[in-house]
Amino acid sequence: MAKARKAGPLGISMSLADPFGIGKLQIDSNEEELERAIAFEGYERGLDELKVFMLLSNRRRSRPAAAPTAGFRTGIQLDPFDLSEGLQTLVAHERQRYERMITNEFDGLPEFVRNTFADPYGPNAAQRSAPKPGSAEWLANNRAYYLQMRPRYYVAGYNDPAGTIFAQIDKAWLLGKEVSCGLHAKFAAKLGLLRGVLESWKPGLAGKVTAQITSVGGFVPRPVAGSRTLSNHALGLAIDVDYLSNPHIKHPQVIALFNALVADTGFKFGDPALAGEDLSGISRVDQIAEIHRRSTEASRKIQAWVARHLPRYVALKKTIEDAQQGQKEQLETEKKVLRDRKGKIDTTGMVSTTQYLDLERKAQAELDYDTDMRSMKVIEDYQFEDIADRKTRYREFQRQMSEWALYGIQSFPLELAAGLASLGLRWGEEYQHHKDAMHFEFEGGVPPDVPGGRDPELSDLLGPSAKPWYLAAKPKKGRH
Repeated sequence: MAKARKAGPLGISMSLADPFGIGKLQIDSNEEELERAIAFEGYERGLDELKVFMLLSNRRRSRPAAAPTAGFRTGIQLDPFDLSEGLQTLVAHERQRYERMITNEFDGLPEFVRNTFADPYGPNAAQRSAPKPGSAEWLANNRAYYLQMRPRYYVAGYNDPAGTIFAQIDKAWLLGKEVSCGLHAKFAAKLGLLRGVLESWKPGLAGKVTAQITSVGGFVPRPVAGSRTLSNHALGLAIDVDYLSNPHIKHPQVIALFNALVADTGFKFGDPALAGEDLSGISRVDQIAEIHRRSTEASRKIQAWVARHLPRYVALKKTIEDAQQGQKEQLETEKKVLRDRKGKIDTTGMVSTTQYLDLERKAQAELDYDTDMRSMKVIEDYQFEDIADRKTRYREFQRQMSEWALYGIQSFPLELAAGLASLGLRWGEEYQHHKDAMHFEFEGGVPPDVPGGRDPELSDLLGPSAKPWYLAAKPKKGRH
């Protein structure tokens, strides 16, 4: 909490705390300065202009009249301020000041880092792996996404994310494989130790492991899917290794399906790794080795199941697609009723619409009632549920499932998992309620300046009577 010193009325030096903890105020700040600081703080935490306006408007209505201060202000008893004057102007001015600050902050980052702020869900998404820096549109999109993401870091407790995190992101390598979008310098330095660890175990091991790695992903400025919490990727403190053949298994329906398929392996996708087992005297590397052994066995079972049933599932979907297209074409033909030169109906090549309909119904019945086909549908619908467009979802399903059929769902070598664990990294296969085989993270590598983060709605700065309308309003029944 910011503090300032001021001589009291008797000349005694006193130390008084900033009552709002904003850290941008002097003790003798007047009410307008305080309002400006609150508005700016609101923008730093991600509030929009309407919310900031309503917050300050409520605060004006709820604030008691200032008392006489005998010649000096404490920061709590504030001088009177004209409440009718220019609140909208004040709020808009602070918004513009904040956006100028963020724009200058973004423009001051290295070009490599600016290019990583392509919106993962926006128009540049398809170009993330091959960005085209320099165009005005590209930079404008990246700058807009930076403006959207920057408050997430501030709320998480990072006072200066540009200096603490973004300026520390640079190109990085995992055993000679370049990490897409780079990593935080602290994590990159830690990964640099891996080669020595592997070579100490066996000369030539590092090269052998490198040959089994296809791709490595790193810094991605995004929250954890479905939440406001920053991913460790957003700090440059996580890597994903060969994501296609080491998928993140997180949906309860998919977890239940996989647990049924691998029930005899001792590996459970929804439980903590090695839960309930006596691990006393067993090193962390040996624990990781056992997790890897069990997850590899589970992966092989799922790989065999996918390889056996995926071709039939794809064929049935193709039959339905072709039958529906055939029905459409047949109906168009029937509308035209083709005739030859003598006026007779030409039925050459015509097929009964009923025949196409029967083909569709038969294939759909197999998808609906065959146990393995229903299980395939579960994976398509829930493993890829983040993709809203059904056709795009199915294409991604085919692409990734083809990888599963070839390599399983945990494809990298034991030595890589063990080596990274020996460096103190956490592996996603250790998670409790889901499994993320591709993922390794450096926990606590860059701690926030404010432990526990900040309240995005500023409730930690303002009393209950000054809460904005969208917080003070009673929730409607039936909404959660």
